[in-house]
Amino acid sequence: TAKGIKMNKPDAILKPVLGVLHRERAHIVKQWSKAAQVQTLLARWQIAQTEFESTYASGILSHLLRVMEAQEQPGDCPTLAQLLERLAGIRVSVADIYTLCIQLRHTIADVVFRAQYAQESAGRYHQFLTALHRFFDANLSGVLERYYDTLLQKDQALARLESENKSQEQLLHLQARQATMGEMIGAIAHQWKQPLNLLALQVQDLESLFEEGALDGQALKATVKIVMDQVGYMSATIDDFRRFFDPSDKAECFQVSDAIDDAINLVGRQYKSRGIEIRFSGAQPLVLNGRRNDFVQVLLVLLSNAKDAIAALDKPGGSIEIDLKQAQGAIQLTVQDNGGGMPQGVLDKLFTPYMTTKKEGTGIGLYIARRIVEKMGGCIQAANRGEGAVFSLVFPAESKV
Repeated sequence: TAKGIKMNKPDAILKPVLGVLHRERAHIVKQWSKAAQVQTLLARWQIAQTEFESTYASGILSHLLRVMEAQEQPGDCPTLAQLLERLAGIRVSVADIYTLCIQLRHTIADVVFRAQYAQESAGRYHQFLTALHRFFDANLSGVLERYYDTLLQKDQALARLESENKSQEQLLHLQARQATMGEMIGAIAHQWKQPLNLLALQVQDLESLFEEGALDGQALKATVKIVMDQVGYMSATIDDFRRFFDPSDKAECFQVSDAIDDAINLVGRQYKSRGIEIRFSGAQPLVLNGRRNDFVQVLLVLLSNAKDAIAALDKPGGSIEIDLKQAQGAIQLTVQDNGGGMPQGVLDKLFTPYMTTKKEGTGIGLYIARRIVEKMGGCIQAANRGEGAVFSLVFPAESKV
């Protein structure tokens, strides 16, 4: 605000024109508000001319007159402070405030010239202008400095807030990534357990065949084939996980169905061992533009939540249905489970940070999933349907990051 700004007292040469200013007060306010530059500013600020005249212009001019008459201290114009507070909310530039005040000075100079100096020497009018400029500049410089400081403080506060928000967002992404990594490590351990057991059995069979003298070429080839098949499967599993955690992952066009297959391959066997079947239908050749791994991460979050909901029911026959289609110019993906659904109070806050119903949950998975989907130009919603919950993802047909 303008409060507390120290401004010079008016030059004595201004006192003789006080009578003119009082007589022409209404005319000055009207002429000031009708000036072309002021009209442009008022339109930009969405302030009606009548409101400006009655609420701001009249009060500012009255204060200046009282300062000239030494009835008030300079530098504390409540009306100007009120206007600045209103304009600071919409981030008006200092240059615009300067233009507004200079236009008032021009208006006063014009009115005084016509009323008092038109018939006098140019020297006396020049002295008046010098005094008027000095008075306005002293007041104006203080007002502009205070307003500039206010904007600067807001910019600095906004920059700090943006930095804090960015850091918080990065931390949430890291936490979500780490939580997903934990799930993946468990999936790797589970998917390798059976092949490793099979490899151990094959090695033991080789030893038994050798001891019994029954290890011929045919038996050896059969065993080698089984071993190499399992090694190939384990190698493919590692490739899947390496691709998911590739730090160089960049935005690109990718087949949505292929990304869904990747997510299912990463956790499908682990879920099946828990009696949960993942079924994918509608594998159309639909393309999205974005970070493939981020999209896979969204799917893994949805699958993990469905798995936990089904496990909490502790009943057989768990299923997760994934459906992909294109309709009304958009790519639509749904992930539906039969895990009993969610309470309405949970649905309303599902995508907010740290919202979780799990004892060991972080509450950031679905929040990050929403952020990823929105960054790809899409939206995500959740609802209860049938025997469980359904998550619906919609992307523009040419979605881009």
